Amino acid sequence: MEQMAVRTLHRNPLQAVWLCGLLAAQVLSCPDSCSKCSGPEHDQCEQCRAGWTLHNNTCVDIDECGTELGICPTNRYCFNTQGSFECRDCDPACVGCMGSGPARCRKCASGYSLTGSKCLDIDECSDRVLACHGLDEICTNTEGSFRCDCAEAFIHKDGVCVKKQQPRVQDKVAAMAGYWLSDRGDRLLNNFVRGR
Repeated sequence: MEQMAVRTLHRNPLQAVWLCGLLAAQVLSCPDSCSKCSGPEHDQCEQCRAGWTLHNNTCVDIDECGTELGICPTNRYCFNTQGSFECRDCDPACVGCMGSGPARCRKCASGYSLTGSKCLDIDECSDRVLACHGLDEICTNTEGSFRCDCAEAFIHKDGVCVKKQQPRVQDKVAAMAGYWLSDRGDRLLNNFVRGR
């Protein structure tokens, strides 16, 4: 009986500490947006973290992009996040933008033109004035630009397309058995004749 009482006393303090810790954590935990609260619910906030504002005991996200707080550098736009904001890259079609995509450009980048309400790629290859002018060149349109490639069997050399030279294959010449041809004439094998 004494052993049972010792075990119970030994276990109870640990259980009490564990239970107190659990209850304290539940009472003191606030929603992520709150820095001080009277309970765990969203409408029990007393003070908000940075990026949030208190409204009717609830922390509401501040839209930094709708204020002067969310200032981004040129060719980036403000994107609101919970409690903060990010500066994201403009679409490649844009020079300055107000949001994501080619429809949110302030101005079209070089190689793009305003079509309807979007900055779209110009197909320079369809315009003979802009396209490649060299002989044996093929125009390849790229996003925002174009490039001039050489036609098949041609290569770029010194800024122009020239016909690709096939390596010369030397003509085969027949020689008598035991001889071979060289630039110095024919030669006999096995130490008979060694050049002329």
